[in-house]
Amino acid sequence: MKPARNKKHLSDIINGCIENDSADGLKYYLSNFRSKFFIPQSQDSLKKDFPNLLTDSISKLKPECAKYLHEIGFQIVRQSDIDRILLSECKIQKIQDVYELLISLGYNLPENIKEKIINRVLEPYKIEANNKRIDVALRLLNTGFVTEEQFEAVLNKIISETKNKKFESNIKIFVRDFRLKKLFNELDTNS
Repeated sequence: MKPARNKKHLSDIINGCIENDSADGLKYYLSNFRSKFFIPQSQDSLKKDFPNLLTDSISKLKPECAKYLHEIGFQIVRQSDIDRILLSECKIQKIQDVYELLISLGYNLPENIKEKIINRVLEPYKIEANNKRIDVALRLLNTGFVTEEQFEAVLNKIISETKNKKFESNIKIFVRDFRLKKLFNELDTNS
């Protein structure tokens, strides 16, 4: 492990450890560079100097770093930070894994968070730009992350709140396809 030249370099190295999900590297740099030049002696000062380490490691789905940071006392205190991680920071393809990581770290998530997640994934103007979001939404449904009732409730809410006709028609087409697939699946299972 190379020594840090200054505090900014140390911060970059620590962020690199998180990017690589290297809990060992993170442990080394957080513990061996506790001098007045780099990191203050107390754990509280460490949390003050690097307040986003845990949220960054969770939102980037780096479980080893997240578990290590949680073990040494880093915590997410505000519900708004958890909401920010799930509803804006993490990639939508990894949102279920990030949700499960938060649960494994012992965080209690509100009941309506799954509806908010589906709402994030199915934002009409973002679907227009990237239709793979529909695949992500269907995967969340197929894995059992959300129930069909939750999924349909969010779809109906999106339809009723969408003011732009172009986006509304895209969502209606998706809803129609979803309901047809659901109907065909029910017919196949009843045959």
